[in-house]
Amino acid sequence: MHAPRSSPSVRFRSITAAIAIFLTAGAWASAFPLIHIGLSGLEPLRLAAARFGLAAAIVLAWLVAFRPKLPSPRDAGLAIAGVALVNLRRKLETVVPRPATNAAA
Repeated sequence: MHAPRSSPSVRFRSITAAIAIFLTAGAWASAFPLIHIGLSGLEPLRLAAARFGLAAAIVLAWLVAFRPKLPSPRDAGLAIAGVALVNLRRKLETVVPRPATNAAA
């Protein structure tokens, strides 16, 4: 028996996923040397502002090019609530530290 052939759309998605993983890993790996180079010419706050500005410009260009539809009010509310809960949890961890575990025992 022959192995079932995958459809072109499945192969396209697999290739697209592989390219996305490769680009993500490459961008992540290059971030650290580029930050080191950037800190030699800018102070940390200005470098962070430049990075966020560049990211915002890329996202804005993508939004203008593809014009995705806006999320429903329910989805937007759930997203905002989720971000708020994550930040609340992080804030509580700094105010009320977790008890230390005895890992040596």
